[in-house]
Order: sequence, then C-alpha cells, then structure tokens
Amino acid sequence: MDFSNGDKKFPRKRKYGYSKTCTKCGETKRVKDNFFNKYNSPDGYEASCKICFLKKNKRWSDKNKERHSELNASWYQRNKEQHLLNSQQVYEANKSRKLLDYYRREERTRIATPKWVSKSDLLKVYKQAEQISLKTGVPHEVDHIIPLQHKLICGLNVPNNLQVITREMNRKKANKWKDRENRSKKTD
Repeated sequence: MDFSNGDKKFPRKRKYGYSKTCTKCGETKRVKDNFFNKYNSPDGYEASCKICFLKKNKRWSDKNKERHSELNASWYQRNKEQHLLNSQQVYEANKSRKLLDYYRREERTRIATPKWVSKSDLLKVYKQAEQISLKTGVPHEVDHIIPLQHKLICGLNVPNNLQVITREMNRKKANKWKDRENRSKKTD
C-alpha cells in the first residue's frame, strides 16, 4: 500500500489521488469515487470496489428475499420519523425532478387507460379512498393491483385493477406484484 499521498497515522486524510486494487475484480481504481468507507479497516475503505460490493449485496438480497424484506421492514419501523424527514428534505431539494416524475406517471396512467373505461368509474374508487381516509383518520390511496409498470407485466388503469389500501401499505407495495397463480402452484 502506497502511503506517499497521505499520512500513515490518519489514512482517511489521504489525498484524492490514492489508488487501491479491488480484491474481487482485481482492478486498480481511485479510492475517492470507487470504494465505500469502512472505518475499521486499515486504510478506511472496503476491500472491494463499489461495483463488486453492490453486486455481492444484490446476490444476497436475491437469494434471501424474505429476510431482506424483514430487515427492511424492521429498519423502517425503527427509523420511520427520520426516514420521513429525510424524504421531505430530498423532495424539497429535487422538486423539479419530482414534478417530472409526476408528469411521467400521469402519462403512463393515460396510456394504460383503455378508451372504453369510464372516467366516472375510476373516480368512484378514488372518492372511496378519500372517504375511508376521512372516516378512519388514516390516509388511504388507490393502488393498482397489477402495476402499470413492472418488469414482468403491465396492468391497466381499469376499476377491477384498483384497490383502496393505506398509504403506508401502498408505499411498501410500490410496483411489486405477486403472481397468485404461481404462489398457489408452490403450495400444491
């Protein structure tokens, strides 16, 4: 390890030109942009580069979907208030991007709505969500059972593809879709 660019006692204060070889891919890269911090390591950085580190994490989460989901849910419950505060700050800092996302979603919804669908039928479901929110004091939203955008399937914006669920459940669900037919085959 070359410490000529920095201080041996304080490796975190090295100059940005410091390079390191990834233990996974073997490539030598600048530390500043390519390695995550790891405070208990000798040089203050992970042994593998960001790309390899993220690939390893992705493999683990793909193999352990249920455990990954449990860990995420547990973390969210412990950090709910801070997470919401952070989300608000990100929104404030990125209003123009959020506005663009909103318009893109509106466009996807328009495209996913067949011409034969009555807007008043869709509006009934949204009014139902609003009424439930007022009655219970818990925010409810309209969710697409089969998401409008998904890597396996794309649902339609039609009344029988809509359900009213709590805002919290809708955020957790995001654009996930569980194929009920495949789940029932696994239990047979």
